[in-house]
Amino acid sequence: MILFSLLLLLAFLLAVLISASEISIVNILVLLFVDIVVVGISITACWGMANRKSYGRWLAVVVISLIILVSIFGQFVRPSDPSVESRNSMAEIVQIAIYCLYNVLLLLLILWLALSDKVAAFFARAEEPLLSSQSPPPPPTFDD
Repeated sequence: MILFSLLLLLAFLLAVLISASEISIVNILVLLFVDIVVVGISITACWGMANRKSYGRWLAVVVISLIILVSIFGQFVRPSDPSVESRNSMAEIVQIAIYCLYNVLLLLLILWLALSDKVAAFFARAEEPLLSSQSPPPPPTFDD
């Protein structure tokens, strides 16, 4: 998830830098700030899920939702590419089908992370420390 976020933001940064006719330092600083915030949220979500914290689960829902929103936004705001317009209709149908499948699978992942009882139980489970007064059970014996 972190690598995907970094690659997505790097692609966004390159697209802005390439397509902008006049690049101002304010635009670059705003973009850098947004990049740092999104990557920070992604790292926090991964860390929280690795440590079975509830905030990690909900931040992952936020990050995946953000990925879907950026994907949908990218479908409406595209630079014109003459090679894309010359493609046949079958390629466009396959592209739309893959795009819809991608978004449906991400939506199912979001719903599962947000609403599943098994996921909630996994993140709610607390680790029980072994007290020094408790001794482990004896090993099994195989006497006949």
